[in-house]
Amino acid sequence: MIFELNKPSRPRSLQAMVALYRRYVVKRLRAVWAAPIVGLLLAAGAQAQQLTWTEMGGPAVDIGVGSIYGNLWVTDAGGNIYNWTGAKWAKKAQVPGGASRVTVAPQGGAKVVTMTGAVYSYGGNNNWNLDPGNMTDVGMGAYGNAVGVNPTGIYRLYGNGVGWTPMPQAPGVAVRVSLDPKGNPWIINSTGAIYLLTGSTWVQKPAAAKDVAACHNGDVYIIGLDSLPYKWNGSAWDKKSDTALLNIACDSQGNVYATTTSQVILTSASIAVPAPVAVDKAAADKIAADKAAADKAAADKAAADKIAADKVAADIAAAAAIKATAEKAAAEKAAADKVAAEKAAADKATAERVAAAKAAADKAAADKVVADKLAAEKAAADRAAAEKAAADKAAADKAAADKAAADKAAADKAAADKAAADKAAADKAASVVTVTNGQVTLQGVHGKFVVAEPNGTAAVNRDAVGPWEKFAMQTHPDGSVSFKSAHGKYIVAESDGRVNANRDAIGPWEKFAVTRNANGTLSFKSAHGKYMVAEPDGRLNANRDAIGPWEGFKLTSESLAVTSTALAPVPAADKAAADKAAADKVIADKLAAEKAAAAKAAADKAAADKVVADKAAADKAAADKVVADKAAADKAVADKAAADKAVADKVVADKAAADKAAADKIASMTATEKLAAAKLVAAQAKVEKKAADTDVKTATKTLATDNNKKTGADVTADKKAADAEKVAAAKVVAGREAVEKAEADAAVVEAKKLVDAEKAAAKKVTDAEKAAKAAATKASAAEKAAAAKIVADEKAAAKKVADEAKAAAKKVADEAKAAAAAEKAAAAKN
Repeated sequence: MIFELNKPSRPRSLQAMVALYRRYVVKRLRAVWAAPIVGLLLAAGAQAQQLTWTEMGGPAVDIGVGSIYGNLWVTDAGGNIYNWTGAKWAKKAQVPGGASRVTVAPQGGAKVVTMTGAVYSYGGNNNWNLDPGNMTDVGMGAYGNAVGVNPTGIYRLYGNGVGWTPMPQAPGVAVRVSLDPKGNPWIINSTGAIYLLTGSTWVQKPAAAKDVAACHNGDVYIIGLDSLPYKWNGSAWDKKSDTALLNIACDSQGNVYATTTSQVILTSASIAVPAPVAVDKAAADKIAADKAAADKAAADKAAADKIAADKVAADIAAAAAIKATAEKAAAEKAAADKVAAEKAAADKATAERVAAAKAAADKAAADKVVADKLAAEKAAADRAAAEKAAADKAAADKAAADKAAADKAAADKAAADKAAADKAAADKAASVVTVTNGQVTLQGVHGKFVVAEPNGTAAVNRDAVGPWEKFAMQTHPDGSVSFKSAHGKYIVAESDGRVNANRDAIGPWEKFAVTRNANGTLSFKSAHGKYMVAEPDGRLNANRDAIGPWEGFKLTSESLAVTSTALAPVPAADKAAADKAAADKVIADKLAAEKAAAAKAAADKAAADKVVADKAAADKAAADKVVADKAAADKAVADKAAADKAVADKVVADKAAADKAAADKIASMTATEKLAAAKLVAAQAKVEKKAADTDVKTATKTLATDNNKKTGADVTADKKAADAEKVAAAKVVAGREAVEKAEADAAVVEAKKLVDAEKAAAKKVTDAEKAAKAAATKASAAEKAAAAKIVADEKAAAKKVADEAKAAAKKVADEAKAAAAAEKAAAAKN
């Protein structure tokens, strides 16, 4: 027990009892709600109108309401109390111990029950007043009246403040209460049963529930054991929603309020719940515009920074271009190195292609070995299955032959039994006991006489013969006899083994077959195949399967007019019984032999099945190992190929990066190189021209000096020679410029050819690698698919063999069982 009220040495306060009881109720309700219970009794007819919910926030666990829109209170899991102001939930002062349940009167007064069972009434101005007593739940009615429940009973509190007055006790222990407009309480007890107090009588309503709410407009709602709300229609409950609820309440207008299992507050009333605050679109637009402007400014700055960076880079490149002339030889060396690297890469690619081709050939050879092994194993499995099928057919044929032989033996036995039965009937008809006059008495082995009591019972407990111990014996054409008592009733062998003397007429159960025993007594066999027996305690029964001392009776005729045939031995019947026993033994032996043969066949089949299953498992394990080994080998090959490819990719990538850097350098140097060369040539030409001009001036001066000494002809010749030298010098300069320009252009063209050739070679290598990878992927997928198909085929073949073996075994067992049943039925019939 939870409370242990019978132990005065451990007194408990009512408050402590309530706390303990609340824990008990929780456990009890959990146990009841978890049990398989028949659902609520729903009203027949049209579907009831469903509630439409509006969410009012949360979280909350209990709810109470008075008039419409007003006086709406809730409590949460932390024991806090809230009141609806019409626009929001206002938190109220907390009561000691924390509020658990809340109830509201139609006029607006509110009460709460704490987690320890104390009751408080709201006094306004955020004040709570402690009420007398401790309760589990309280329901409020009009004018301050209330009804409370606790483990000790049900109590009413009147508005005059007298205190809690006991009310009639309802069945069980009440845990929930709510008052209707007349102040009558609806309660739910700890098992979920629903009761209404009518006058001084509690009337149980159908179904079971977790919570109840009686509205002051006459409506009544419950939360069923399935956590769904239902409304009382006067005879049954109509489901009103598919929302799982925790607690429920309703106002004086019939609007419903509830808390859900997820602690959301709901109402069916048209209450305007405040909408979320609208977003200021103008402010949002300004923020977006400011962000766009900032983004644009950042982009503009980035563009400007890029232009400045590009200019700096261009300036640096221009400065580097001047230096590039001196680095031309290094570039030419790099080009030569590039050619050598490309040749090395081509050689490596050729070696990799040769290795890949060899690996593919090795893989194809390994795949063929696996395929050949799997084909051989499948052929062996097919051969084993065929051999097993042949063995199963031979076993089935033997079982059919055995069954035919058994059926023939059973038919022969049935014919022999019928002939023996016919002979036994004839012999029995020739050896019946016939009393021609008077009555007979039957005396058991214990010395007591058979008696027919007036109440219709029969016994074998009389020490002497009186009228009730005498019977008129009647012999029938089939040799059976019947006994009629002094009360005019026939002795009968009941189907349960009892013997009575209460039948008015003769039927099969009132006839007894007579057997002559070696000691001169007679035994009587009923229509149920049981022998009459004199029990030591005086009871007379007919429940023995064989004849013993207690089954022998001494028959005495009052007139002693018993025919001589009554004392004659009945050898024919004895022989028939012996023949039947021998035949039964033959049948039993044959059934035992057939059963042993069937068991052996089943054992042989189980052994064969195990051999097949073991071989299939071994084959599968071997195949799995081959596949696993092959997968491991393939993975190793793939890993090596991947590693080689990674190395090759790195070499190619490094080479491509170096080539790209060289190409970028050549591309960037081409224009500047030409400009630098042109500047250099111009500078050299300028120097040479200056030197030539100096020479010309010197020569002119010399000529002028000489002219003073020479003739006119000499002067003319000197002038022509000087002009010729000027022309030759100009030609030399022009030729030098043309040669240098041609050399620069040729170097640029050659560099471009090298870059293009390198790109083409890299593309060929990449394409070859892609093709090899695609071929390897395709080959691996095809190989996996082939291996999976072989394994699936083997599994299907093994399953088929096992299914056929099971079917054959079941057929043999069913046929053996049917044959045994047929033989047993034939034996029982005989």
